[in-house]
Amino acid sequence: MDELGIGTVVWAKLKGHPFWPAVIIKPLSSGVVKKSKKYVIFFGGKEHAWVSEKNLLSFGKNYEALSKHKKVNFQIALKAVAKYQNIQKFQNENNQDLNEILLLVCEVSNEAKDEVLHVQSFSCNFPDQSEFPEVVERMAPREADVKVTREECVSIPFHRIGFIGIGQMGFYLCRMLAEFGFHITIWNRTQDKCERLLSIGVHWANSPKDLVAMCDVTFCCLKGDDVVEEVIIGKKNPEKSASKSFKLYGHTKGLIMISTILPELSQKLSEIITSRGSKYLEAPIIFKIMSMDLFFLCAGDQALYRKLLGFFSRTGAVFYRLNEIGQALKMKQVYMFYHSAIVLNITEVAAQFQSINSDLNELHKKLKEAGYVPPIMLNIIHGILHQNWYNGVSISEAQSNVSQVLCSHPDKNFRIARATLEILKLGVRNGLGNAGISAVFNIIKPRPTKEESI
Repeated sequence: MDELGIGTVVWAKLKGHPFWPAVIIKPLSSGVVKKSKKYVIFFGGKEHAWVSEKNLLSFGKNYEALSKHKKVNFQIALKAVAKYQNIQKFQNENNQDLNEILLLVCEVSNEAKDEVLHVQSFSCNFPDQSEFPEVVERMAPREADVKVTREECVSIPFHRIGFIGIGQMGFYLCRMLAEFGFHITIWNRTQDKCERLLSIGVHWANSPKDLVAMCDVTFCCLKGDDVVEEVIIGKKNPEKSASKSFKLYGHTKGLIMISTILPELSQKLSEIITSRGSKYLEAPIIFKIMSMDLFFLCAGDQALYRKLLGFFSRTGAVFYRLNEIGQALKMKQVYMFYHSAIVLNITEVAAQFQSINSDLNELHKKLKEAGYVPPIMLNIIHGILHQNWYNGVSISEAQSNVSQVLCSHPDKNFRIARATLEILKLGVRNGLGNAGISAVFNIIKPRPTKEESI
């Protein structure tokens, strides 16, 4: 096959499976190249893998011969391809990066699944609180403290939405809402990073103060406590800070804090914003790019929480609402610590297994056959095999959050947390900060001895 460029739709075949619609993408681990192989993501699901060029066929030329399967999953994949190709007609593929293609494939696959199965992604039945695992019951929350919601539809009036800070998370949320038809205005310390958003009709504000004045609801997606505090409150220059506009137009404004900051800072911001008549909601996010799962952990103003539900009601996002400011951020800290420790533990198991028996495929196969192994273990080992390190959290993000936990409790002897932090720091020092946590496999795996090398 002559044309095997990034973004090309092909028929791809893995061992033991039929030819399946897929699109060629850049490897999730930058710099990785495999001879005579291409990295693809399959339509209709979340699977992605290296595939030999011998097992890649032109999609158009072989459509009639390979599209005769009647299975539901296959029909979903075909419908997703049609949606993808229709969208690509109006986009310049050369300007698409890896994450854009991943996002688009996942979006069209979800839409196709909804159409084939005649359901909407945001109308899935979510269990009542009485059906939750017992561990949740042991927390004994007050009735108003925790609410888990998956809304079918929340109708909201027209809103002007602003974004302060356009990192990876801010970019996806902003583009998503812009595509839903909302009026979006953004401000970022580096305007060059916003060109792609500005090209699709998003507006630019000259300062955080101007942005808040122009918008009804403002999302803060800045990174770092000091940066958030300076931009929102303005210790050095309060006249140009966002809080100046909250004071002038307080009764019409709302601030949604997406940034993962210290709970104490969130409480401070809440007091300042609400004292000026505005609304405040902390809403840190757990976001898994491969599965497109969005989890909002929320605490704060109920009216602003309802608006947040309306903004993202079409995404199938899950919303957890807690009553007191700071609790959502503490929950995010706990999740990040738990996730980091678990991923590192499984990664170390894989590294030690390789030192005994170099065939990790055998370990993955045996665990899969066992049937009762947690999916996270299979996913991480599969990712290590295919050098797909991203599993929802980057090393630098995990390091920042674990550091926050330790700084918040200096008197506690968190041995596992401190060990986890040291390994994460090692990953950052080795240039793996933007990779997923399991990328430390390349650092901790046993090195061959001189005799083995010979």
